[in-house]
Amino acid sequence: MCGIFGILRRNSTEPPSEQALSETARALDHRGPDSSGLYRGAGCGLVHTRLSLVDLSARSDQPMWDISGRYALVYNGEIYNFRQLREDLVQDGASFRTTSDTEVVLQSLIMRGVDRTLEELEGMFAFCLYDAMEGRFTIARDRFGIKPLFLYFDDDKFVFSSEMMALRKWAPLKADELSIHAYMQGFAFPTKAFSLIRGVKILPPGQVVRVTRGEQPVFSSFAKSTDLYCPQQFMELSQLKPDQLIDRFDDLFRRSIDRQMFADVPVGAYCSGGVDSSLVMAVAQQSHDHLAIFHANVLGNSETTAAMELARHLKLDLEVVEFSNQDFLGAIAETIAHFGAPFTYHQNSPAFLAVSKLARKNGVKAMLSGEGSDECFLGYGWLAPTLSEHLTARGLTPKSMLRRIFRRSRSGGPKIRRKPDIDSAVALYNRFEMVSDFAGIRELEHCHVERTRGDIRGLATLELLHYHLRTLLHRNDALGMAASIEARFPFLDTELVRFAVNLPYACKIRFDPLSRDPKHRFFVDKWIVRKVADRYLPKSLSRRTKKGFPVSAYQKMTIPSSLLRNGFTQDLFEFTTKEVDFLFEHASQTLKLRLLHLDVWAKIFLEGHSPATVQERLNRELTI
Repeated sequence: MCGIFGILRRNSTEPPSEQALSETARALDHRGPDSSGLYRGAGCGLVHTRLSLVDLSARSDQPMWDISGRYALVYNGEIYNFRQLREDLVQDGASFRTTSDTEVVLQSLIMRGVDRTLEELEGMFAFCLYDAMEGRFTIARDRFGIKPLFLYFDDDKFVFSSEMMALRKWAPLKADELSIHAYMQGFAFPTKAFSLIRGVKILPPGQVVRVTRGEQPVFSSFAKSTDLYCPQQFMELSQLKPDQLIDRFDDLFRRSIDRQMFADVPVGAYCSGGVDSSLVMAVAQQSHDHLAIFHANVLGNSETTAAMELARHLKLDLEVVEFSNQDFLGAIAETIAHFGAPFTYHQNSPAFLAVSKLARKNGVKAMLSGEGSDECFLGYGWLAPTLSEHLTARGLTPKSMLRRIFRRSRSGGPKIRRKPDIDSAVALYNRFEMVSDFAGIRELEHCHVERTRGDIRGLATLELLHYHLRTLLHRNDALGMAASIEARFPFLDTELVRFAVNLPYACKIRFDPLSRDPKHRFFVDKWIVRKVADRYLPKSLSRRTKKGFPVSAYQKMTIPSSLLRNGFTQDLFEFTTKEVDFLFEHASQTLKLRLLHLDVWAKIFLEGHSPATVQERLNRELTI
């Protein structure tokens, strides 16, 4: 929805530089090109750049102040239940000057307090409430971390921002070497607590930080994914018949779609060709006129045939951007600049940026996404058993194997982590980011030892709702907002996710002797999603095998050692030019790619080169 920034001086009431605040606003302009607002007061500065989606008038611009002039709010996101919250606040005596969700959040924070407001908000958000009388920031981020928030604080100031680049005027941008080491050993990038920049923190999902002038920041948690597990709900769902569970999921999903389609501007959808995005579009089309849908045709690895079949079935016009291997090479610097980190973990990121630009070009500001379905309903092939696994590992005959698989399908069986892995150096370098996630889940498991085996193994959903999901949400936000597009996630409605967490495992991965998916024969992944999709889509779409978003460009390109000479990577490892040449003569393509991304990231974020300048050099030296 927007870009937000704020600075609170720790021990001074001197206003921050107006020029620096204006430059910060320009750095966030792509996140909110419709309008911008700036406040400069005693020891405090606030910046907001607006992508107008609800109440498009200037009266809803931010920073938004309450009528007393004491409180101001800068807010990024969408609250899908804001109309109900508004009605409740009116009954409590509130009056409103706008029809925006921003004012509902502001009034609720003032009238009901931070804790109750956070309990009641349904949506995605990152916000700061400024109390001018007390000189206090109250900052919060949504449960799943859909909306980003970067923090920097020292003895002089506390700063927050929607993007790392907007901190350039306020914080020294120097590499966090531990995070770099983790990345070089295979870790994707930090998504909470720490970042690739020394001293810059990422506010974890579901957390609040309160900052009062002259005092240290105080962090607390208001929501965790593990809170969604409920033994009572699990028992209730376990007693329902399959058709009843399918009906309940259908109802929850339709309600989520209806809430997330709300806007005063056109809302479209990302059309990958997979079952998740196809179901999103099919349900959205039921109650909304001529949904705009967009697809990236990655030449050579495309799912365009399936996307076109969906468009014909729904009688929608499919807008397509074609993306070649050369296009991937030509978008490396721009993608890293917006991604804020190397994107080797999500190599399809340039294509995602391209399809977001296509949507914006067609006048769409918000896009529905199928992200979150694989995590909630176990859509990854490695989670299910396969025929070859059981035959080779257990020496079973097909007949006895089928009996065991059938029993396993009834009792659960995804491969989840039994204990946190703290022996790896990567875990040390990334400050136990993933380990802490899994430790919380194992603690939950230990507290409920009376549960059935299937219930325990169903906790694989909770594992997937942590680190991997955070990386996907970062990609969607950073590269969508790069094109001034807001991504929305119907599968991440809190009530729907709670249903998924407590859903019996056999409704996620189900035994089916007729299943011929080569990744997991005899099993159907995302079973309940596919059963609901059967109601809206032809089976050629509802039963499609997950393909992902494959990219071959980076494995095919030639990376010369000259790209790293006299750069960040050479300095980091203290290599001579001869040693850089030796490295590139013997390194794998994967290592070369990691080094290239790291060097490009450093040139943009640490050395201040423009993405265009960096890309010019890449264009001259990279070949495919």
